[in-house]
Amino acid sequence: MKLHHLEVARSGSFSSIGAYLARARPDEPVMFYAADVLRAKVFQFQKTFAEGLSYAIKANNHPDVLGHVLDCGVCSFDVASPAEIRQVRRKAPGAVLHYNNPVRSLAEIETALRAGVSSFSVDRPSELEKLFALVPPGAATISLRFKHENPSSAYGFGAKFGATIADAERLLQSATRRGYRTGLNFHVGTQCNDPKAWADHLGIAAAVARNTGTVPAEINVGGGFPSWRTTEEPRLGDILRIIGAEFRAHFDPGRVRLLCEPGRALIADAVTLATRIKARSPADTLYLNDGIYGRLNEFPLVGLAGRTEILTPAGERRQGTAGLFRVFGPTCDSVDKLPEPVALPEDCREGDYLLFHGMGAYSNASATDFNGYGGHDWVAVDRLLPPAGSGPSEIDAV
Repeated sequence: MKLHHLEVARSGSFSSIGAYLARARPDEPVMFYAADVLRAKVFQFQKTFAEGLSYAIKANNHPDVLGHVLDCGVCSFDVASPAEIRQVRRKAPGAVLHYNNPVRSLAEIETALRAGVSSFSVDRPSELEKLFALVPPGAATISLRFKHENPSSAYGFGAKFGATIADAERLLQSATRRGYRTGLNFHVGTQCNDPKAWADHLGIAAAVARNTGTVPAEINVGGGFPSWRTTEEPRLGDILRIIGAEFRAHFDPGRVRLLCEPGRALIADAVTLATRIKARSPADTLYLNDGIYGRLNEFPLVGLAGRTEILTPAGERRQGTAGLFRVFGPTCDSVDKLPEPVALPEDCREGDYLLFHGMGAYSNASATDFNGYGGHDWVAVDRLLPPAGSGPSEIDAV
């Protein structure tokens, strides 16, 4: 008798995506997770940041992900709300927490203080006054966030967050005069693949410190590190090398700590999303069981995840000539569609599985249940991609 796909999912880790699909034939979306990919990313960052690596849990707050991050020796987290603070505290009561959402209510600050938050990011006088009113100088670090235009990111944050350079200098001097331990932080923008962006921002941080006559206790280079969304691999190694070199050129590592808060770059490549084709009609239009109200919600913002493949219900890879397809999600809303056509094998059909690789970030964490389409399975696999040299029809044993 065929097992229901949820029962199969609970039976343990599978060797591959194809093995699971061939056995379970799921009709809901499935997120396939390979912990070894996450571990490799964490270790890559730890070579540059050592103890200064924080995980931004907004990217993916699944308990398995948090558990494996902690298993890698990371016990520092970027949090943006009381709910995220509570979530980390339940999993890691002694974790270091950096509250880097620079706008907070008084009640949120009080919650953070009770939870032992280590640092607060701030970018405007009104928010700094809130911290002065509630946070004693010895209780936490105040980190001043500045902004600088970076056209090489998918989208930036300057319209919402970040002080001008002049304002950052004034805020830094104000916090220093009050006796606070201070730092500087920035965010280059989402999915940035240009090492120069971090070099430019570190140079500005050095100028701010020099102009104010201060030695910041820490420099936080934020997030924005790229994941592998397209056929071209990101330049993450180059970016980390540039950060290390530029930091040492501008600051004394013996006096200033180097911090970062990646989310996307740690978890994105560790997850593949399998969607099912519900219908193909007409010839160049596909309807999936997931869409922009679900785990594909980022596509209109940062573009398609270009690493895709199609597997048959038996787990075999479709290898027909590529054609362009319009792709719609499952809801009744006509805007539930991918922002541009997708190149897929022309022999794909209803019941096949369309796989999107690199989908661990801002997918399950920000999906909605609009129209009742919110469910998905989370399945551990040993690998996400087929081994080199494997045939198109290889189906691995469980």
